[in-house]
Amino acid sequence: MKFSEIRSAVTDRLTSVRDWIGENVIGDERDYGGAGAADGRMRDYAVLGGAAGAAVGGAAGTALGFQAQAADSIREEWVPLSIDDPSLAGYHESITPDIERTCSTEWHTDSDGNRYSTETCTERTRGYWHNFSPRIDHTKVGEYTEPRFVHGSFWEPLGAGVAGALLGGVTGVALGAGIAALRNSLEKDEPPKQAPPLDKERRDEVRNLAGNAVLGGAIVGAGAGAVLGAVAGGREVAAQEVHSRTWSVPVTEHRYLGEIPSDHYDFFYPWHDDWSHGSSSVYREAPVLGRDGTPQMQNVSDTFETGRYGPVAGGILGGMIGAGVGVASGVAVGVAARMLAERSPSAQQPADQTEAVQPAAGQDSHQEEVSQA
Repeated sequence: MKFSEIRSAVTDRLTSVRDWIGENVIGDERDYGGAGAADGRMRDYAVLGGAAGAAVGGAAGTALGFQAQAADSIREEWVPLSIDDPSLAGYHESITPDIERTCSTEWHTDSDGNRYSTETCTERTRGYWHNFSPRIDHTKVGEYTEPRFVHGSFWEPLGAGVAGALLGGVTGVALGAGIAALRNSLEKDEPPKQAPPLDKERRDEVRNLAGNAVLGGAIVGAGAGAVLGAVAGGREVAAQEVHSRTWSVPVTEHRYLGEIPSDHYDFFYPWHDDWSHGSSSVYREAPVLGRDGTPQMQNVSDTFETGRYGPVAGGILGGMIGAGVGVASGVAVGVAARMLAERSPSAQQPADQTEAVQPAAGQDSHQEEVSQA
């Protein structure tokens, strides 16, 4: 296959994808309604507000995340933890019925010779599933502490960008729907207005604009997001702290605690002893206790790195986030283009001309009748 043929096939494929995206953004002929349709306005404003809010919120969140990252600091904390000794205190049993449903269909003929059917269903309990889980009690036998290194600022560019996009999208939908509801309420007593459908040429322009905006927004957003994510990851690595610590932890063992009945199935109507179906052993991680009941301790060491992600992971995640924000921006552009096209003077001119012609025709008819009289 020649290069020109490959390029032509790729171009055709991209054009098909662009058209499909554009059609889904601007909707069917009356999917978003006319300029004065209440339901259409609600959809228009909600989609536009949500998409624009996600785009603006994502950008603002990313910017605030960089500020928070620059002001970040690491603090060391020693967290107290209890040492609990488990013991088997019994078990819980759940019983689930096994219900069998049987249906039969009967055909009948009425007095007019028409056939109809009736369905009769019966249910019966075949048996019961019995499931058991251990009930564990814990007794505190000691306490120890372990180190943690905590970021002074929870937010960083990637997380803040996602949170900003979600918050902006939800706020935009609510705000857009609220504005639409207010306008619909103010105009509820006015006669309904309906913008005429867009002609094919104008509709194709809007569709292509919407498709190009979404594709372009996704590509540009992914690239910008990847760059910003890599920068954020680089800053995380540059500010990373490495700490080695040694502390004492309890020595544990996989201890046998006892037995509980095994899960089983009983046919209806069971008169049984749960233990007749066998038993299951219960094991838990437990501290090793000395003769005086105190837990035995051992020293452990670990190295803590405070960096949350690096340039590679940041670039990948940033690209994904940026692509999402770019798609939202493209959707906002496409919906706004559709709304403006429907409200443009050229789109409403046919309706205005029709309204103007009808009185003139009536007037001519009236004058003709007067002259004949």
